[in-house]
Amino acid sequence: MNEIEKRTILLIAENHKNMCVGIGTFADFLTPIWYNTGLNPITDVDVLKTGFYAYLLKCKIWVSKQIAPDSISFSDLDISNSSEMEKWSPQVLIKNPDEYARIINMKVFM
Repeated sequence: MNEIEKRTILLIAENHKNMCVGIGTFADFLTPIWYNTGLNPITDVDVLKTGFYAYLLKCKIWVSKQIAPDSISFSDLDISNSSEMEKWSPQVLIKNPDEYARIINMKVFM
């Protein structure tokens, strides 16, 4: 994960209640650099079954196989399961912060 992708993820974590990523992207979080930024993984098996895998700052990180590799979705709604795709923003490429800004300006999912 490069610096642009890391900054995009931190920007989402600072500004939204939830983010949803694929399992490959979540695996990228499991490195020491992310633990230094406030990553707090969930260990309760029943909670993990809902797709809720960790906190990053105050943002919940959800994992879903419906999210394309290197993409991310976000939401400020109350989420109880990562499969509630109608509550998530359109997917954006993590490496393209301009796409994130475009989605934020639409504000149709918030």
